[in-house]
Amino acid sequence: MARQGRSGKEIGENEDRSRSRSPSGHVCDACVVERGRSLGPPCHVARYAAPFDFRGRSCQTACPLHRELLEMPPPDDWRPPGRPARPSDFMMDLENGVLEHAWDWRKGIPRGPRRHEHPEWAAVMRRKVDPYHSDVTWAEYVDWVVNGGGDDWFEEGSTCIPGFMALSAQGDITDDLGDGEG
Repeated sequence: MARQGRSGKEIGENEDRSRSRSPSGHVCDACVVERGRSLGPPCHVARYAAPFDFRGRSCQTACPLHRELLEMPPPDDWRPPGRPARPSDFMMDLENGVLEHAWDWRKGIPRGPRRHEHPEWAAVMRRKVDPYHSDVTWAEYVDWVVNGGGDDWFEEGSTCIPGFMALSAQGDITDDLGDGEG
């Protein structure tokens, strides 16, 4: 038996419930499949270019909970609509935390406004942003880097090093960084 949707069109019983979304499209399809309704805050639901399978159903949007569960970062250019830019202090703390705890600093420090393009650095940073850290997306991080964000040791041509690196180094740290000094 068919029923009428919000638009007045008939919707069949077996038709995907996620199609009866709000006009803004901010409904988590995975939540709808799992619980019959979206639980994610509408501003944090990301839309994917290609559908993905969730419990045998085709979905195209996911909230932070499902992005983390499915280990699916949102599209590279996605950012929550209307969210103000992250303060530089927050972004510096995030990047410095990655440098100290998740990066093998003996490889050197990726520097400059294109450091997000360094394959190994990008892989580490992507594991620290949405869906694993819902306070920042990859697009927000890239915008911040491209626009000059970062501590002194991330500046292009800098020979500055974080204190934790100097304290833990054996011998001359500049040799380890490949700066050609020492």
